[in-house]
Amino acid sequence: MKTRIQRAIGALTIAAMLASASRASAMPVFDATALAQAIKQVEAWRQQFAQMKAQLKQMEDQHAALTGSRGLGNILNNPQLRATVPADVVQVLDDVRAHGAGALTSQAAGIRNASMIYDCQDRTGVDRTTCQAFLNNSAQVGALQQNAMVHLNQRMNQIEGLRGQINATTDPKSIAELTARLVAESAQVTNDANRLVVLNAMADSADRANQQALKERELLRLSRRGDGSDTFVYQPYVAR
Repeated sequence: MKTRIQRAIGALTIAAMLASASRASAMPVFDATALAQAIKQVEAWRQQFAQMKAQLKQMEDQHAALTGSRGLGNILNNPQLRATVPADVVQVLDDVRAHGAGALTSQAAGIRNASMIYDCQDRTGVDRTTCQAFLNNSAQVGALQQNAMVHLNQRMNQIEGLRGQINATTDPKSIAELTARLVAESAQVTNDANRLVVLNAMADSADRANQQALKERELLRLSRRGDGSDTFVYQPYVAR
């Protein structure tokens, strides 16, 4: 009996020792090498994230540089230069033909007065108006041409200013907007040149109309006097 008890105690002791050893083997063990490797991996991920963030910022900056408005569409844009040839130029020339010297603009009157030798003072009524229209038309056209040249010179200054702005910036979108403005200004120079061609053609037409009117008035006056107007040869006045 005693022996059985001793054997049981021994068995329990061994079982207790085995259970204690099992519990000891289940306790976590600190691995410094694995922890260092994990920290190194996290740092690598952090660096990759920072690089991707920087790349995203760079792409956003590039996109902003190529898109959006810089507000340069109206830089160095003087609206007054659009009137290189006035929109009412036809009316201006018609007024001179209909009313003579009294219809000249102030600038044209200054040009006319500076070189005037004869201004039909000895005539009256329609005769005077017709005579003055013929003699004053060139002064009015000269004033229009002077204004056109002033506007053209100012537009060329605008073009040079735009070129300077392009050379002074490195922003791609700003350069694109300034280049578009430069193209528009260059096209406007061509348009202005075409307007001047039309103005000169209109001036020639007005001169011919004034000459015709003057000729007809002279013929009418001669016919009323009955002094041989059938032999009258019209000699148009040529300004020198």
